[in-house]
Amino acid sequence: MRISKYANAKSFNEASIFYRVHSNNFSRLNNEMHYFEYKDWYYRQKKINDYDFQINKDKFLLELNRLDIIHNLNKQKNFNLLVKIIKYPVLIYKLKFLIAMLLPLNLVNYLRK
Repeated sequence: MRISKYANAKSFNEASIFYRVHSNNFSRLNNEMHYFEYKDWYYRQKKINDYDFQINKDKFLLELNRLDIIHNLNKQKNFNLLVKIIKYPVLIYKLKFLIAMLLPLNLVNYLRK
């Protein structure tokens, strides 16, 4: 995102890395930290009022909402979470979130492993 301010970016449709998923992945174990860091970054960028941020603000907010729902699915299941899921605009994620909310938390954690 930052480099696009100064130069045209190109993309290649091939894998540049392979990510091995296992039970001790840092990202899997620390998704709460990722949520809070992303939330902090979003609100700092919002205060700066950067032009490039404003162009993509809706995409960033959508990702923040997705991370918020995932964070709350792991912590607490209540009516407010249900409202957030219903308001989420992407249907496939909405269905996944509703299924995860209806499942017991122990089963969700077991399936994530």
